[in-house]
Amino acid sequence: MDAYTYIKKSDENLRNAIHKAYGKKCFYCGEKINMNQLEVDHIIPICVTTKPTTTEMEDYFNELEEKNFIKDCIANYLPACSHCNKQKGNQYLAVGNLRYYHEQTIRHTNKVLKLMEKFRYAKEDPKKEREFEALSRGKDYIQKKTISETPHDCVYAYGLGAVRVNAFLPMKLKGELACLILFKQNGLIDCNLSLDEIDIKTYFFEGYKTGVTTSRNYIWYIDSDVFAIKLPNNRFSSDFETAEQLSIIFDDLYDEYYKRKDVLLNTVGATYFEEVDKGEFLLLSLPKNIWLGMVDFAQKHDHFIGDSEWDIFKPLSLVDNDHIMIYKNHLDNTKADVLAELYVKDMSRSYVDVVWKAGYTSHFRDMEGFDNKSKWKADYTHGWILNEFIPYLIYLNAPDDRNFLQRIYKRKLSLEEFKAGFDYRKFGIFSRSLNEPDD
Repeated sequence: MDAYTYIKKSDENLRNAIHKAYGKKCFYCGEKINMNQLEVDHIIPICVTTKPTTTEMEDYFNELEEKNFIKDCIANYLPACSHCNKQKGNQYLAVGNLRYYHEQTIRHTNKVLKLMEKFRYAKEDPKKEREFEALSRGKDYIQKKTISETPHDCVYAYGLGAVRVNAFLPMKLKGELACLILFKQNGLIDCNLSLDEIDIKTYFFEGYKTGVTTSRNYIWYIDSDVFAIKLPNNRFSSDFETAEQLSIIFDDLYDEYYKRKDVLLNTVGATYFEEVDKGEFLLLSLPKNIWLGMVDFAQKHDHFIGDSEWDIFKPLSLVDNDHIMIYKNHLDNTKADVLAELYVKDMSRSYVDVVWKAGYTSHFRDMEGFDNKSKWKADYTHGWILNEFIPYLIYLNAPDDRNFLQRIYKRKLSLEEFKAGFDYRKFGIFSRSLNEPDD
């Protein structure tokens, strides 16, 4: 299934996924909406009161047809509140707006699809759907620290008597930390606080190992023996024991989270690269014209047709030339599909940042197969671009500056000789590896 696969907007898993993927907000006005308020809007409406008349509009619709666009697909759906949906009505928007909205839905497609899979799995396994609720019912506030791992989840549990925390640790690059906090304090016994990764890092990981002090964001203020706790949508007074146990448990969770994060990063070879988004890592900064040359080369070397070592790309329908997909050649028997993806977020500048995303295949789980054959690691991809791909591109396009006599008596450098003397820095290319040696 992809962005252009037919699916009705009434599909329950789709509705839930769109609601969560877009932050539980109306895309148009940014207001928070709950599931009962959610309306899934067709960007290009099913029923229209006007027809496209401009050449620009016709050209854009032709672009969409080339992508096998249909109106009932993820690429044409956005979350809306009732007011905005009615305001928009059944009119065509300006082409600039349509293009922008469709770009946003394409960027969110992978997240929507993964959430749909998660919701579908939860329905197939009701126990999974109620995990947090089941954890909270136990009310066993003293719990020796345990970490239990299954093929789908990694569950952390730790309780010291006044506080217990149950958490889900990430098992893949795009996985997120989440937790449930249980309090034994009178008045809070029925208050089970569920926090996402952003909240955990903001309130508990900030001020790591500083004890029970106002350096911890969850400590609102300290007044003698009263410790005021501040959490999302919650303020309450507590005692030192509760505040201290929160500090101890979340310091421990911090350690476990970053140990697991290090393992995940090492698995995909991304330890020394900046994570610019969940599971996406900055490899290089380079002149835009070199990136455009890379994209042009990739578009001409189709993995499905060619039989050379360079026919390892999947040609894409690109508007902004911002994406390269490295794909297994059709003659290669390796169990693989997409080896890695490269993309540029901002094409408006003369220099661009090249970001790596993990490849994927039906043969392996998300965190399996990173052997640089089935899936390319980030560091391997980084080295291949600098030592193979870019030198080859420049070699192919380098002018032959030998004079007439030199052409007779002086052999042109071979590719291997050219690569041996190649210095990417002379071409304005910057490695963004944190492990790069100083000049």
